[in-house]
Amino acid sequence: MQPRRVNDGFQYTAKSAMRDQIKILAPSPARNLDGSPYLPYLFADNVWAYIRAMRPTEVNTKELVQSEVFYDIRIPFVAGITSQMSIVAPSGAIWFIVNAVDPDQRQVELRIVARSINDGAVQNLDYLPTPPPTGEADIDGGNFNEFPPSPYPLTYEPEVDGGGF
Repeated sequence: MQPRRVNDGFQYTAKSAMRDQIKILAPSPARNLDGSPYLPYLFADNVWAYIRAMRPTEVNTKELVQSEVFYDIRIPFVAGITSQMSIVAPSGAIWFIVNAVDPDQRQVELRIVARSINDGAVQNLDYLPTPPPTGEADIDGGNFNEFPPSPYPLTYEPEVDGGGF
């Protein structure tokens, strides 16, 4: 069966073309005690997606060489996705959302442009917290017991060196 067409000639991506599953991460409204941002939380899990690499580039600066790849990602419509979020690719790499748009404003398909820098940072995402309860998130502090403790120490304790030269 062919994908639906609308009057302006726009064609949706066929569901059979969506072969990969991605995760979408949202920035946490919570903050660590030192004010730094907390771990992102899982916004959407196992979202079927059509993924195509668009254009790889290499950015040269004075201090480093950086590879950058943009991806065209198409998913069934999910409300609330913004450019502040990130995507976990099927390989585990983290891609940053550059733009997310509903091309015909009919809430059928979402087209996302994502950017990967230096192949993404592949990491274990089993520790991701669930979203904070609606209405209870407070960026100025509060009780966020549903989040795991920070992997980073909040205080600095210098190591004692027992020897000399």
